[in-house]
Amino acid sequence: ADPALREVLPDFQTMYILLLILLEVIWLALCTHRTVKVLARETRKLTKATAAIAAQRPEEIEVSGAKVREFAETLRAMQTMGSQLTASLQSQWKLEQQRAEQTAALAHDLKTPLAIITGNADLLAEDENLTEDQKAQIAAMQRAAEKADRYLQTLRTVNTAETSPQEPMQRVQVQEILTRCKNKSIQFVLNNAMENARTIPAQRQALGRALDNILENAVRFTPAGGTITLDAVEEGQEIVFTVTDTGPGFSPEALQKAGRELFTTDAARGQHWGLGLAAARRTAQTHNGTLTVSNGENGGGKVELRVRR
Repeated sequence: ADPALREVLPDFQTMYILLLILLEVIWLALCTHRTVKVLARETRKLTKATAAIAAQRPEEIEVSGAKVREFAETLRAMQTMGSQLTASLQSQWKLEQQRAEQTAALAHDLKTPLAIITGNADLLAEDENLTEDQKAQIAAMQRAAEKADRYLQTLRTVNTAETSPQEPMQRVQVQEILTRCKNKSIQFVLNNAMENARTIPAQRQALGRALDNILENAVRFTPAGGTITLDAVEEGQEIVFTVTDTGPGFSPEALQKAGRELFTTDAARGQHWGLGLAAARRTAQTHNGTLTVSNGENGGGKVELRVRR
C-alpha cells in the first residue's frame, strides 16, 4: 500500500514465481537424494549377492527387503543361479574325484604287469644265444615297455598334481632348463635370445618336464628328416618358450582339445600325447602362465609355453 515501497520491492507475481521455482528445486534435490540412497542400498545388496555366488554360498543372498521390484527379481534370479551353480560345481568335483580314484587304481593295476614284462624282456636280452632278429625284437619290447612306463608316470603325475606337495619355487637359469631338454636325445634347433645367466623364479623339475613333454610330442609327429625348433625369448614380464616342428600340424579337433587329459586323435590312436600337454598346461598355470597350441604359418605344429618371471 506504500507507494515508496512499491518502487523498491518486486511485485507480488514475480515473488510468487521465484518462490515456486525455489520450492521445486528443493523438492527435486530431496527426491534425487532419496532415490540415490535407495539405489545405493539396493546396489550393495547386488554386490553382496555377487560375492556370495563367488564364494559358493547362495543361501546368504538376501532377497527380502528389496524395495525396488526389479532389484528383488534380480536378487531372486541370482539366488537361483547361485544354487544351480553350486550344485553343478559340487557334482563336477565328485565326478573329478571319482575319475582321479579310478585313474589311480588303473595306473596301480598296470604297474605290476608292466614290471613283469620289463623284467622278462631284460632277462631275455641277457641270453647270449639270441639271433640278430630276436635281439631286435627284444629291444623293441624294451623300448615299448619304457614308453609305457613313461606314460604311467605322466598319468600319475597329472592325476596327483592337485593333491601332491608342489615343488618349491626357486631362482633357475633359463639356459639350464634349455640344456636339460637338449640332453634328452632329441634333435632340434635352439634359439635362445636371452643371456645365459638369466634367471627366473620357477619349479626347476616341473618346468623342465613340461618342455620335455612338448618336445617329445613334436618328435612323435615330425617325420624323419624334419626339424624341431625351440625359441626362448623374453616379452615384458613373461618368458616365452615356443616349440615348432615340420610335421603335419594339429587337426581342428586337436587345436580345440589339445591339453585335455587322455585326448588323442584318430591319426594318433593309442598315443596319449594329451597327458604330456595336460601336464605342461598345469605347469604353465602354476607359473601364472599359459599354454597355447596352434599351427605355424608354414605348416607344422606350434606350442607356446609362457611363464611369468
